[in-house]
Amino acid sequence: MDFDQVQQWLEAQYDDGDELELVAIKGGNARRKTFRYGGPKHTYNGMQTLDILQAIEAFEQHGFDVYASAMPLSYQHAEMYDRVWVDQDDLNGPWPWGTDADLQWPQPTTLVKTSEEGGSFRWQAIWHLKESLTVEEGRSTMKRLAAQIGADQKVHDPRRILRVPGVINAKRGMMARYLGGSTERISVDAFNIPKETLVQQLLGQQVSKPQAILGEWLGGFEEGERNQKAYICARFLRSCEVGFEDALAIVNVGASRCQPPMDEQEVWNAVRSAYHAG
Repeated sequence: MDFDQVQQWLEAQYDDGDELELVAIKGGNARRKTFRYGGPKHTYNGMQTLDILQAIEAFEQHGFDVYASAMPLSYQHAEMYDRVWVDQDDLNGPWPWGTDADLQWPQPTTLVKTSEEGGSFRWQAIWHLKESLTVEEGRSTMKRLAAQIGADQKVHDPRRILRVPGVINAKRGMMARYLGGSTERISVDAFNIPKETLVQQLLGQQVSKPQAILGEWLGGFEEGERNQKAYICARFLRSCEVGFEDALAIVNVGASRCQPPMDEQEVWNAVRSAYHAG
């Protein structure tokens, strides 16, 4: 195990006192352990938070792949997301940092190379946010990010864990590497996610309930009915398990066809009310 790599990664992910969950997997066998991160001041021979490091090292020595919770357990218990992340396993997938004019994402808080083949590598990126998101907002955002670059859209739950750099990937026989990151917290608005493409994709999806409500809303309404109908449409989308941001994009389509069109704040209020109602 590369202790320096693990220490850099821990410092980037957790604050002093944060609880994190380690998960070790070998075949069908999984073991979980929870730790409280001691922070940089808790050192032993230059190694931070010795109990965490010892647990990681023991798992690795017994041939386990070692992962960790994507964010501190306090946020998971509060059902809030203080960060978003992407897991890219496609060696030929786009690199969304300054190489493509249509795909310019902010620098991640943490970037990890999970494995490498033929000069290309798989990676995981994590961004710490200025704002905290609800579960619906967080998962919706990550699904949209993953869809944009062809990454794994299922890795949106904080208990779906991320690989710890400095530890050997038992499956591929190579070490995950911490590539650095940024200390700046960013807003989800900093990601370039075209809403028009998203709306077209979502409107093509089949849902289990009648789509009359959605079709009626997309036809537009006169003033006096707009806000109530926007709320009803958003509630319908929520019942179909459409994410918050996706619902917001769809309701905005109908809002633009109303007479007169609804402004963005009215749409936001209607969707927010629908997704936070009991």
